Amino acid sequence: TEIPIDDSAAPIRDDKGNITGIVLVFYDVRERKRAEEELAKYRQHLEELVGERTGELRIANEQLQQLYEQERGLRQQLEEEMKRRVEFTRALAHELKTPLTPVVMSSQLLTSELKDETLLRVAQNISRGAANLNSRIDELLDLARGEIGMLQIKPEQVDVLQLIREVVEDVAPVRLSREQSLILRLPPSLPPVWGDRVRLRQIVLNLLNNSFKFTPAGGRITLRARQEDGNLVVEVKDTGP
Repeated sequence: TEIPIDDSAAPIRDDKGNITGIVLVFYDVRERKRAEEELAKYRQHLEELVGERTGELRIANEQLQQLYEQERGLRQQLEEEMKRRVEFTRALAHELKTPLTPVVMSSQLLTSELKDETLLRVAQNISRGAANLNSRIDELLDLARGEIGMLQIKPEQVDVLQLIREVVEDVAPVRLSREQSLILRLPPSLPPVWGDRVRLRQIVLNLLNNSFKFTPAGGRITLRARQEDGNLVVEVKDTGP
């Protein structure tokens, strides 16, 4: 059996400094060799692990890059599709508004000229209906713009009570055709609010239209408005399911 050894030597000198012999010492280095071999194996194992992890990271990075490219391509396609939708909606809105313009102008002219109360109410209903349809067209266009972040908000001071009364007049023909009653719970006055008048009008209009739609004929709708903790609160309650 071979035993790994190490050695060291030292000269033996006499009183005059002459070398008279040598002391040679041998060391059993089996434990040290075993430790060195274990260390070498561990180092090799670490290198293999690092190589494996490096390969895995490279593959993961390549996959991530592929996913990023796919996501970017899909995002570009989606943005292009949304832009095409906005363009289509804009063209559709233009086509709808073109024949609506003379209706609005004619109804406004009739409203200012007619003296007969019955005909005047008819003209006013036509005018409000045309304005309501025009608002719906704008709402459709705003919806398409909002889907791609193009919706523009135009804040201004808004008289909420006046806005509510205008909306109530606009929806009167729908409510009367269904023989529904509308109860208004409005304070004598409300401070003006800072907001987009068109959007606020759309909100109130949608709330009322939904109530008319889901409330049975002859049902009752209640609209309340109040100021609470510095905020405007508008509530619509109906007797529908």
